[in-house]
Amino acid sequence: MVITRLSRYGLFFYFCGLMVYLFITKPEKKPVSPKDLKKITAVEWKRMEQPVPHFVSGDGKRQGFVTDEIPPKVRGYCDEVGVFIETDNNGRISGAYPIRYCETPYYFDIVKDSGFFEKLKGQSLSQPLKIDTVTGATVTSRAIIKDVEKSGVRFAKDVLKIPVVGRKGFHIPWESVLVVVILFAGILPRLYRKRWTGLVIQGISFIVIGVYLCAPVTVSAIGELMKGGSVFSSVAYLLAAGAFVLAFFYRNVYCQYVCPFGCAIDLAGAPVKTVFPIEARDAGIGRFVRDVITVIILSILLLAGDRRAGFVEPFAWLFSKALFGAFALTYGILTIAASVMVRRMWCYYLCPTGAIFSAAEQTGLKVREKIGRLFKRVGKFKITTALILLVLIVSGCGGKSGFSRDEQQPFDMAYYAEFVEYSSLKDLLPSFAASKYSIHLAVPSSLLGDSKTAAFLTDAEKNGVNVYLWLTLPYESGYWISETNIEEACELFKKFGQWNVDENLGLDGFVFDMEAPYEFAVLAQGGLTGITTAVVRLMDQINPFQYENSRAILESCIADLKQNFSLPVFAVTYPMVLDDLVAGGEGFQDLFGIPVAGLPWDEVGFMVYTTTFKSSGITAGPGIVKSYARDAVLFFGKKAAIGLGIAGNAGIGVHSGDASPLYFFPEIYCAAAEEISRFRIYSVVGILLDPDQLWFQLEKEAGGAANYSCAETPAERGFRKALISVARYLEEKRQQIIGTYVQE
Repeated sequence: MVITRLSRYGLFFYFCGLMVYLFITKPEKKPVSPKDLKKITAVEWKRMEQPVPHFVSGDGKRQGFVTDEIPPKVRGYCDEVGVFIETDNNGRISGAYPIRYCETPYYFDIVKDSGFFEKLKGQSLSQPLKIDTVTGATVTSRAIIKDVEKSGVRFAKDVLKIPVVGRKGFHIPWESVLVVVILFAGILPRLYRKRWTGLVIQGISFIVIGVYLCAPVTVSAIGELMKGGSVFSSVAYLLAAGAFVLAFFYRNVYCQYVCPFGCAIDLAGAPVKTVFPIEARDAGIGRFVRDVITVIILSILLLAGDRRAGFVEPFAWLFSKALFGAFALTYGILTIAASVMVRRMWCYYLCPTGAIFSAAEQTGLKVREKIGRLFKRVGKFKITTALILLVLIVSGCGGKSGFSRDEQQPFDMAYYAEFVEYSSLKDLLPSFAASKYSIHLAVPSSLLGDSKTAAFLTDAEKNGVNVYLWLTLPYESGYWISETNIEEACELFKKFGQWNVDENLGLDGFVFDMEAPYEFAVLAQGGLTGITTAVVRLMDQINPFQYENSRAILESCIADLKQNFSLPVFAVTYPMVLDDLVAGGEGFQDLFGIPVAGLPWDEVGFMVYTTTFKSSGITAGPGIVKSYARDAVLFFGKKAAIGLGIAGNAGIGVHSGDASPLYFFPEIYCAAAEEISRFRIYSVVGILLDPDQLWFQLEKEAGGAANYSCAETPAERGFRKALISVARYLEEKRQQIIGTYVQE
C-alpha cells in the first residue's frame, strides 16, 4: 500500500530529524554546590573552578570532584552519572557518592546494592581502577568506572599534581566481535535460502545475544543512541547501530534472524503452521499502525523525557531479568502464542524497534536504487556495509586492561645496609656509583653525631651515591618504628636532619622502618609456642584510638621533615598492609601498631621476602611477589616499591638468607610486569659474602629477554586469601572495640 510506504519513509525522516534535534538541544546541568555536598558527606566544602571544577574541605585534608563536571563526557545507559569522588591529597579515594543520574532506577539500584561505590574506597586515581562491572547493570557500572578514571586523571594531574599511570594498549572487545559476527551471520540465510540455516542462526542468537549477553535491541537503547550515546558503551548499543546501518545499506536481517525475541517466536512456531494468514491489505494497515505507534513512543520517550514509554517492549527486559514479573512473563508468553496463530504478529504489526529498522530498510532500498547504477549495483553495497561496520568496531576499541608506564622508566634499585662495617661498605661505593644504585643505611640512634658515620656519608656524596637514613632505635625502645615509640622516633629523625644540615652530610632522604616492636620478633623466634604467644600479645595491643593518635603524630612528623629539610620520606613495612587495603580495613596495621596507609609518604616499600616465607614453611615464589606488586601499584601507584630478600644472613631472626643474584631475577621480572620500578634488596651483606658482578646488574638481567613464569600457584593464592580473611577479621574486631566505646 502507498500509505504504508509513505509512513515508513516518514518514520525514517522523522527518526533522522529527531536525532538532529536532540543533538543540537543539549540541556545544561546545574553545578553541584557545597551545600549539596554537605547534605551527603556532613563535611564543609569550598568550590573551586580552576584548573578544573573541584572541591576542598574546610580543613584542607580532603579534596573531591563530581565526575560529570570534568570532561571528557562518558555516558551510561541514559546519560552521564554524576558521582562525587572524595580523596585525600595523594589521590586515594575515601568516599564515592552518587549525586545525579537518569539511569533506569532498577539498574541503578542494582549498582548501589552491590556495594559498587564502597569498593571504590581505598583505590587510587593515579592508576586505572581495579573493580569489576556489576552483573545485570553492566552499562551503568562500566560508564561510572570509565568516568571516574577519565575525570580522575585530569583531577589528579591538574589539581593534586601527582603522576598518573594511564591505560594503554589496543584490543578488540570480544563481545563486540561476537555481536558483529552474529549480525553478519544473519545474511547467510538470504544467501543460501535453506530453512535450517535460518533456524541455526536464530538459535545461536537467542542463546548468545538474548540469554548470555542479555543485549537485545530495544526502542530505549535506540533512543539513547539518538541522544548521543556511545555506540561502544554497550553491546546493545553496538548491535542497534550495526543493525540500523546494515538495514539501510543491505537488508533488515536483525528482525528476521538476529533479534532474540523474534528467534523465540520463530523457533516456537517452527513445528506449527500459521492458523490465521493475514491478507496483504490488512498487513499494510497493521504496519501503518505500527509506524504511528512508533512515532508516538519516540516522542514520549525522547521529547517528553518519559522513559516508561520504553516499557512497551516488556519481553526485551525478560532477558536481563530487570522486570521479570508476572505481567512481563505473561505478556511475553501471550505474544509468542499469538505469533504462532498469526505469523510474527508482534514483529510485523506492533514492534517499534522493528518499525525503525523496516523504515531504514525501505528508505535505503530506494536510495540504493537511485544511485546503484553509478556503482553497477556492486552487491548492493555489501562491501561498503562491511567496511562501515569494521570502522565502527575498530574506532571504538577500548584500552587494554592493566597498567603501562607513560614512558619506560629505568629501575630505581637500592640495597639495605644493616649490621655492616663502614669500611666494608666504603669499598663498594664505586660499584654503587657505576650502577647508580642507592643505599638505605641503617643508622642506630646512638650514632647521632658520630664522626665515622659522618665520614662515610661524606664519602658517599663525593662518589655520587644516594644514601637514605634508615633510623633504628635501641632494642628496649622497640628497635623498629611503631606506635609504641613514634614520638621518640620523630624527634630523632629531626635531630638527624638538623645534623645533616649542620655538617652538610649529603643525606638524600629518610626511611621509616614500620614493624612491630623488637620484643615480638624475639618471641616469634621461639617456634610455634613463641609465635602463638606473640600473636596473643599482639591481639591485646589492638587499640583503634591509640592507633589513630599515632597516625596523627606520624602525619605531622612527615610534614615537618619535608618542610624543614626538603628531603623525601620513605616507609618500608610488612606486605600485610596490602592485605589490609584489599580487605578494606586497617586490622593488620592496628595489630602491629604501624599506621602506614593514607599518609603522605614519598615511597612505600613492602618486604616481600620469599626466603623468609619459605623458612616459615610457606610456599612462595615469583607468583606471590607479582600478587603483592599488583596491589602495591593499585594502592600506591608510582610511589610503590618492592623489597626482596634475603641475600646474606643479616637480620634479626633470619634463618636462611643465602640467596644469590640469580634468585631475584624472576621476582624482579614479575614485579616489573605489574609496573613496579622501585626495588629494594635486603641486604648488602649478600654482596659482601659473594661479590658477584651480577649483584649490580639485577635490573639488566631481570629485564632482559628471559621470560619467567609469574603464575601464582594454588598455595600462593590460598596464602593471600587467608591473610585477607584475617585482615577482615581484625577489622571486625577493631569495629567492635569502637562500637563498644561509643555505646559506653
